Amino acid sequence: MSSSLTKQNKLFFSLAGPHYDLAAAEIAQVFPGRLHIDHPFVILAPMKAVIFSRLALSHWGSELLFSCKDQELQAVVKRAPWEKIVKGSFAVQTQGITDKAALEQLIGACITHPVSLRQPDTVLMFCKGKQIHCAKLLWKNTEKFQDRRAHLRPGSSPISLHPRLARALVNLTGVPDDGVIIDPMCGTGGFLIEAGLMGIRSRGYDIDEKILAKCKANLDHFKIEKSSIQHQDALSLNDPISYLVTDLPYGRNTNPKGIADLYEKFFSLLGRLLRKRAVVVVPSTTKIIFSRHGLVEKNSFLIRVHKSLTRKILVIEPGP
Repeated sequence: MSSSLTKQNKLFFSLAGPHYDLAAAEIAQVFPGRLHIDHPFVILAPMKAVIFSRLALSHWGSELLFSCKDQELQAVVKRAPWEKIVKGSFAVQTQGITDKAALEQLIGACITHPVSLRQPDTVLMFCKGKQIHCAKLLWKNTEKFQDRRAHLRPGSSPISLHPRLARALVNLTGVPDDGVIIDPMCGTGGFLIEAGLMGIRSRGYDIDEKILAKCKANLDHFKIEKSSIQHQDALSLNDPISYLVTDLPYGRNTNPKGIADLYEKFFSLLGRLLRKRAVVVVPSTTKIIFSRHGLVEKNSFLIRVHKSLTRKILVIEPGP
């Protein structure tokens, strides 16, 4: 990366751990562009306007001002055009910087604007990866994911994914703001809630009417208007699907012998109906020969749910 102070036209994100690879993939799918990873940060040259609020697995987003080596920092800071960068009061925040006091002293000698720690007009982020990056804060993730955890919903379920992860998986499908996402085994509606809160239309199906009643209660509770649900077996779907996200049943609650058959039938159906991209959650031990169904596995991620359970996130597209 360059230490040039010319306009970068790049965005800089701080990723939420521990699944940094999944967090970076979410950014890449929502905001197509040239991506550079310097864990736990991502630098992006976006190809289109960015809507930060869709992101689940990023702490904050910013405008990249410069990147430099450790030994270059003092010289780069001294020649930065701070009068053009800083508007009103300012504050400095750091991530991974060992000597914050020395940095603040350096910045204080270069910027004449007043410091405000409570409500600064400009927040400068100095972050240490392989290089030191300086960025101007644009957005902080204040989404209340914790308030939407499964046990706090009116229609609760002990096996629903965390809302932060559910939103990330919706984003991983690449569904656009004006698109429609399908969950063929929607359960109590975790994916439908997150899609709806982003303003994305969704359709959910489930074979269990009692579960669907819980799903409806949850959608009503969160005032989700762009979602419809239907009592239907996922394996009976016939219409083409552009974007799909689902968490398949697994052995703890379903006959293990029946699971293998269900998965084979589901992926066979997906091979016939999928047009763009699907994100499917399965047990980590699941083995699928995707080529048999006309599908391609584009990516996969392992997520440890708790000590005895690890799930695999599969990113799937139609085959050539």
